[in-house]
Amino acid sequence: MANWYYSNEGKDYGPVSTARIVDAVLRSELELDSYIISDKDKIWVKIKDVAEIMELLHKPADKPIFDEAAASKFARSLDASYIQEEDNRPVFYNLPAKTMLIYLVMSFGFFELYWFIRQIEYMYRKKGNKRSAIAMPIITWIFLPYFVFRAIELDRQLNSVVRARWNALLYSLIWYSSFAVFIIRPFGLQGYMTWLLSGLVNFISTLFVLLSVQKYINAANRKLGKAEDSPGMWEYGSIVFGLGIGGFGLIMDIRDFVMYLRLR
Repeated sequence: MANWYYSNEGKDYGPVSTARIVDAVLRSELELDSYIISDKDKIWVKIKDVAEIMELLHKPADKPIFDEAAASKFARSLDASYIQEEDNRPVFYNLPAKTMLIYLVMSFGFFELYWFIRQIEYMYRKKGNKRSAIAMPIITWIFLPYFVFRAIELDRQLNSVVRARWNALLYSLIWYSSFAVFIIRPFGLQGYMTWLLSGLVNFISTLFVLLSVQKYINAANRKLGKAEDSPGMWEYGSIVFGLGIGGFGLIMDIRDFVMYLRLR
């Protein structure tokens, strides 16, 4: 068997055995079009033109890691895991409507912001965009409800099994109007009555819109065989944060209301 010489990245190697050349090819140190020279013929040839090297490259291993049956089973398991991961991934944030209602009430509505952020993240994922929702431009944050409702309403995958029975523009107008009512408080009532009524209108309108959209997402995902999103740290964190802020505000309002009654 001949000994070989070759050059790689400006360095000369050799004499080396045929097995060493095969190893260099397998480790991508050499290409099949790389030139080598033997100590017998003294002729530069391409590796792919040397029969004994090509035979070794294509020779099955003496002790393969898997036999044919095991290799086939392993490949199927990998493929099944991949398919399962892709197939079970929900289309948009797939949270049970009842659970969402509980989260909204417990967090004094603060969970609503987290809900929008999760839907934005699903929108980016569907487009192959790795941007974070935090990096969204101001204009996107201003019109966030409309962008989210519109994306869900027109999503092809959801529409393939269930058509949305609501309109994104109408729901956005309801959402913005309820928010405006809470800020402006146009009912002309005195003191805490106008605050209470405005807050109630805002909360009920928000629940109506978000729960309707979430029920549509849930129904479509159910027909598509998609998994539900499991609650995680951020869900619970948003609830705890909203509960703390809302609870503190509620206590302050009760205190002010009691003082208001005493002064009358």
